[in-house]
Amino acid sequence: MKKYLIPLILGVIGTLLILLNYLLPIASTGELNVRIQPTSYIMPAAYKVYANEEALSGRFYLCKILITNESSSALENLEVSYEIPGFIDKNKVDKIKYLVPGQSAVITIYPKFSSSIVDKTSTSKEKATIFITYRKNKKEEEYDKSFGFEMRGRNDLVYSSLPNEEIINYPDMFENLSLISCFITPEDPVIKYYTQAIQQKILKGETASVTMKDEEALRFLIGIYNATLKTGMVYSGTKGIPIQLGDVSSLIQHIRLPREVVSGNTGLCIELSCLYASILSCAGISPVIFLVPGHAYPGIRINNNLYAIEATGIGGEGLGGTISAEKALEKGMKQLNEFIVNVQNGDPRYDIVDVHSLFADGINPMELKDDTYLRQKVDELALAFEGKGTRRASNPQQGGANEQYTYSDPNETNMTSYKGVINFKYPAFWLRLNNPNPTMPPLITQLESPDRTAFISVFQIQGYNSTNEAMVYLQQLYANNGVNLQYQNYGASGSFTKYSGESYSYNGNYSWSAFMKRSGGGVTGIILGAPTPYYQQSLALLNQIVSTIH
Repeated sequence: MKKYLIPLILGVIGTLLILLNYLLPIASTGELNVRIQPTSYIMPAAYKVYANEEALSGRFYLCKILITNESSSALENLEVSYEIPGFIDKNKVDKIKYLVPGQSAVITIYPKFSSSIVDKTSTSKEKATIFITYRKNKKEEEYDKSFGFEMRGRNDLVYSSLPNEEIINYPDMFENLSLISCFITPEDPVIKYYTQAIQQKILKGETASVTMKDEEALRFLIGIYNATLKTGMVYSGTKGIPIQLGDVSSLIQHIRLPREVVSGNTGLCIELSCLYASILSCAGISPVIFLVPGHAYPGIRINNNLYAIEATGIGGEGLGGTISAEKALEKGMKQLNEFIVNVQNGDPRYDIVDVHSLFADGINPMELKDDTYLRQKVDELALAFEGKGTRRASNPQQGGANEQYTYSDPNETNMTSYKGVINFKYPAFWLRLNNPNPTMPPLITQLESPDRTAFISVFQIQGYNSTNEAMVYLQQLYANNGVNLQYQNYGASGSFTKYSGESYSYNGNYSWSAFMKRSGGGVTGIILGAPTPYYQQSLALLNQIVSTIH
């Protein structure tokens, strides 16, 4: 009988399992099919666009989710949440009351970042997690899935979001150009402060946004150019960098914000255009940016008329010097006429950024906090607005700028004394700022020529017994601020040790010499130099200053 017992038991168990299959539902790992289409990257500058499903037809999102009920029972109260650690806490985005067997639902997540995301200045790999909860046959179920993406820095603009196989023409390569408006910041407190300085000290008052007269708006446009010319702002160029983000191959460009163009006193064509647009918008004038192959230049739209100016006429290394505001306007209008002809001929490479129209469509700029240090920089620049320090055209043969803005030779000016941890003489009209950078405590004074072609940094470095150790400390401190210092020790120079070197950052390259000595419980000294393109022309003055150090 035992030989029949085991088959009998197995038969009973099998019968019970068959009955239970009809009486109770069995959970299946395949009951919820979730497919996630994630973004390859997030651009912090466009964080307001990502949060607005109406902006740009809602094509900027964190991910799209396709949820399919593959079970034999209805799913109830299905809720979808997401989180991005370090940026967004767990946040519910949608609720589906009922999902019957075989039914699918598509949910798009538009992430709502706080304005603090624009504090992010470098690229990193981040992770997002999707959470799904639902009720099935009165039982609570949970599902979660994570995916990675790239978080860019706030200055990065990725030109296209399309996969390679979907790019078929020129506009496809630059489909994200509308996001340029995110880099135009008329509400930035620093830009407001800079705009007020131009209105008061360059234009002596202006009413363009009140009278809506073409000539008054043009006077304002010229005033911006004159402001950049008086402070010695220079044009500097860069290139887009090819990148591969998932299946998207594109160009990415690091764009300095308008406040960074002001404080660094330099910018490439798109950056200068964004600065102009920010100032114009701040003043209530409608700005536009003209985009042509390899170039951009700013303008205005007023009374259905368009005007343009060549902002890069301020010049820079390799550009042949500067041109006057009148010449810059003349060149801009000539380019505008060419622009209109190419647009009428249907050339897709010619486009216009109508800033206020984009703002109205939800493509809004980032919000930035006020900055006392940058306001002090604006105050320094405003001294040049008032003629305290002048500038010569890099190439007088170009004409125009030298006649309007005659900047004195620093070697011909009176010198004043700096007395403190170190003593020396410097040109009396130079700009002086004490304790200019809270992130660099040893930097106690910064002196600069109004045209930014020469500078002196005074240091008091505590806790170091040798000048070599102090220089290593400064090298690390500058590295923490995004500046790469390279230098050599050239031995004793009187009671000082001399170092010569160069520094590199996105604001440009600088050549300099340092004179350091032990003093009390640390090291004191100065670094003096100039932007590398201007180092040779500033060398005589710098040597004159060196001869006075004691």
